[in-house]
Amino acid sequence: MSAFIGVTAHWICQKTFKRKSAALAFKRIVGSQTGVVLAKKIEEVITFYELHGKVTKVITDNGANYVKSFKLTEEETNTESHDDEPECFVPVEITDLLSEVDVSATNVLLPEHERCSAHNFNLVMSKDMDAYSFSTNFASLRDSTLSKCKEQNRSSKVADLIKSKIGRYLLTPVCVRWNSLHKSLKLVSKVFKTQNDDICGVIEALKIEPFSSREIEFLDEYVKVVDIVANALNVMQGENFMYTGLSTPTLLHVQEKLDNLPSLQYCTELCGAIKTSIEKRFPKVLDDSYLKATLLHPFFKNYKFLKNDRANIRLRNRLI
Repeated sequence: MSAFIGVTAHWICQKTFKRKSAALAFKRIVGSQTGVVLAKKIEEVITFYELHGKVTKVITDNGANYVKSFKLTEEETNTESHDDEPECFVPVEITDLLSEVDVSATNVLLPEHERCSAHNFNLVMSKDMDAYSFSTNFASLRDSTLSKCKEQNRSSKVADLIKSKIGRYLLTPVCVRWNSLHKSLKLVSKVFKTQNDDICGVIEALKIEPFSSREIEFLDEYVKVVDIVANALNVMQGENFMYTGLSTPTLLHVQEKLDNLPSLQYCTELCGAIKTSIEKRFPKVLDDSYLKATLLHPFFKNYKFLKNDRANIRLRNRLI
């Protein structure tokens, strides 16, 4: 299978203040996609378009190879810096070292790196929730409910039966898009509310164990909680209206909405896990650069939009 790297540019027009975008390159990568190889490819594009000194940040996903490509340039520009932690020597295979060494990769300088916020949000609800240690009660209720929601995937015969009963196919989640699972569960929850007799007919025809009242209540509650994150993800992955200045308000709004949910019977653990994951993956949400970007956005000229106490204190002390 061939590997490629795509590079796009995004900027704000100085006359209209509208966001502009352009595709700069789509390059084939021959061999391994190591950090060295990716660093050289990115610099080739920047050099070709004479963009050195003009690029504010380079945004990539959280892939280890991309992260490493920017760490390589950081190491070159900080050769005299020292870590507080003692150096640790770990034995490695000589073949691994040889595959990473590339003498032609020296003097590669890349702009500051930023991990994609939308991809981070996807990881909050996929990788982090899968790895979180939920209680046995929550995990078993979640797994039993979700497994029944995926019955359509068993065969085309099952899918056709569902369509004949409720008038449409259910949505099939895809592994690379977490919010597709949310949309699928949201539709199932809606069908239970509006076409309960029809969905019960499907369950009876498939001869599967019916949804218990607890499972139906859990599904409704689960969708309400996750809907908050899904709406924020829609903002962050927007093409035309997503700016750095929207990151802090969006993340704080998610935390506020989760805190203000009515008393939850089943998904309190889920709320806590989401908030913990957001704090871990977005540690810079209250950094000066993010807050300044927010204040420069016309929609957030008034700093009082930040109800978060830590944000208000930081703004008062640093920016006002």
